[in-house]
Amino acid sequence: MPDSNNIIRHANDSHDPASAEQAIREIDLLLHSETNAQERAGLLMNKAVLYGVLKRFDDARAELARALQDSDDPDTRLIHDYIDGTLYHQEKRQAEAFRRLTEVTLKYAARLKCPDMRSTYEDIQTQRAFEAADLKNYGDAVPLLTEILSFELTKEDKATALAYLGLSCYQTKRYEAAREYLLLACALEQPPKWRGMIHLYLALAYAQLRLLEESRQQLLLCEEHAAEWGLSIRNVYGWLSRICGYLGETLKAKEYGRLAKGN
Repeated sequence: MPDSNNIIRHANDSHDPASAEQAIREIDLLLHSETNAQERAGLLMNKAVLYGVLKRFDDARAELARALQDSDDPDTRLIHDYIDGTLYHQEKRQAEAFRRLTEVTLKYAARLKCPDMRSTYEDIQTQRAFEAADLKNYGDAVPLLTEILSFELTKEDKATALAYLGLSCYQTKRYEAAREYLLLACALEQPPKWRGMIHLYLALAYAQLRLLEESRQQLLLCEEHAAEWGLSIRNVYGWLSRICGYLGETLKAKEYGRLAKGN
C-alpha cells in the first residue's frame, strides 16, 4: 500500500480531484499526531493546494490562515503568499494573481535568490509570465517569457511560452523576434487553439517584414485549417485580400475581399 507521502505527492502531481480528496484525508490523519509547528504548517498549506484542485477556494484560504497560526517562520509566510497567488490564478482572477505574485517577488526577493528556493522562484515567474500575456500586459510579458525559457519547463509550458512570446513580441512591434519565436513554436506540438494563433501571427509578422509570399503561405494554411484551429475564416480572407493586393494580384485580392464580406 502506498504511504501517505506518496499519496500526497501523487495528488499534487496529477491534479486529479479524486486523488486530492484521498490526499486531504491522509493529511487530516497526519495532523492528528503531528506536533511540530513547522511540519503542521507545511501539511496545512499542502491541504490548501489540494482544496484549490477541488475548486474549494474558501476552504483553501482557511487552511492557509491556519498554517500561519501554527508557524511564524518567514518561509511559511513566503509559501503562504505564493499559494494565495496561485489560488487567484485558479479562480481566473488573473489581474489579482499577477499583482499578488509580483508582490511575492518583491517582498521576498533576497530569499528567492537562494538555491533551495529556486523551484519556487521558477514556478512564480512562470505563472507571472503567463498571467502577463493573458492580461495583454506585453511590456511585462516579454522579459518574463524570455527568462522562463531558460528554465527546465515541461513540454507544454515551453510550447505555451514560445507562442506567448511570439505574440507579445509582435504586439510590441518586435517583428523579427516575433517571427523567430513563432517559428520555434511551430516546431512543437501545440493544441489547435495555439496552432491557429501561431500561424496567423506568423503571417502578420512576415507581412510587417515585407516577406509577402511567406505571409501568404501562412494565411493559406490558416484558410485550410480555419475550422480546426478555431480561426475566423472571414478574418483570414481579409488578410489574404490585403496580401494579394500588396503582391499586385488584383483579381485574387478582390475575390478574397468578396469572401471576407461573406458574399
